[in-house]
Order: sequence, then structure tokens, then C-alpha cells
Amino acid sequence: MLFGDALSAAITIGAVALIALMLPPLNWALLDAVWSSPDAPNACRAGGACWAYLHDKARLILFGIYPPDQQWRPVLVIALIVAMVLASLSPRLWNARLLLLWATAIGVMLLLMQGGGAGAGAGRDRQMGRPAGHAAAGGPVAWAGLSDGCPAGARTSVRPADR
Repeated sequence: MLFGDALSAAITIGAVALIALMLPPLNWALLDAVWSSPDAPNACRAGGACWAYLHDKARLILFGIYPPDQQWRPVLVIALIVAMVLASLSPRLWNARLLLLWATAIGVMLLLMQGGGAGAGAGRDRQMGRPAGHAAAGGPVAWAGLSDGCPAGARTSVRPADR
């Protein structure tokens, strides 16, 4: 007998079916992809994933139009988020001090992204990049699928036509 029992056979057939379903997306993402090109927009019209475009636009995707001399701020915010998430993984640290540490870290993140603190001068009129901006605005709540820590249905419009 090829399989031990009916359950093993069903699991094996299901796994093979999943692998077969994943082949076209993997082909698009890896084999047909454009990895690097001096002319990324035109080279990417072949039909595969365009990793060359992401490579060319990585700074804009991460930092938005945040001033280049102030981009250390979102990098520091992302490092703070990673440090806080790693600290939160340990159950022995789950106490009131961790909650206070999160509140302090979020306050520091907001201060950094608004241009305060050391090297002040970024200003509020500059747009921050998506990952750092969303994370600073909502912390772990933003990572849970909410935009800036606000449920999608809770946003209100200030346009007169929508009233």
C-alpha cells in the first residue's frame, strides 16, 4: 500500500494539490520576474513580478517624501517597534512595566516622526513613508490590520458634499 491509511492519503493528495496550485504564482514571482534592469518600467511589461521597480523605488516606498537628512527618524522608529515586539514575545515580561514601556516607546515614536527631539527640523508638513508612518501612528494596533489604529468604518468626512 502506498499510504498508511485513508487520512494519510487524503493529506498527501491535499499537499500535492496545494503545491500544484502554488506553481503558477511562484513562476510569476520568481521565474518570469524581472530582478534588475536599467530600464525597469519597460522591462517589466513581460508579465512577471517587477522586483527591479521595487529596488529602484525602495527609498520612496519606505520613507515617502520624508527629508533625506531626517530619514534616520523612521529607521529608528522601525527599530523601536522591532525591539518592542521582541520584548513582548517573552511571557515573563508580560506585566505593567511592559505596558508602560510600550506607551513610552509609542510616545517617543510619535515625537520622532513629528520632528521633535534631537535633530529637530523635519516638520509636520512632510509626509512620512507607509511602514514607519502607520506604525508610529498606531503602533501594534496598525499592524493588526487597522489603518492608523482606526477602524475603516469609523472615519468621518469633512467634505460638505458628504454631509
